[in-house]
Amino acid sequence: MDNYRRAYHSGSWYTNKREVLKTKIEESFKRANVQKQNVKAAICP
Repeated sequence: MDNYRRAYHSGSWYTNKREVLKTKIEESFKRANVQKQNVKAAICP
């Protein structure tokens, strides 16, 4: 990505270690019991 904003909260309420965070997010999605759907929008801070 050419333009991005550095994550200022990294390491405060979640880990700042990329692989640890990636694993936690992937595990959360695996535990979620939802049907796969096409995404129309993502609302994030």
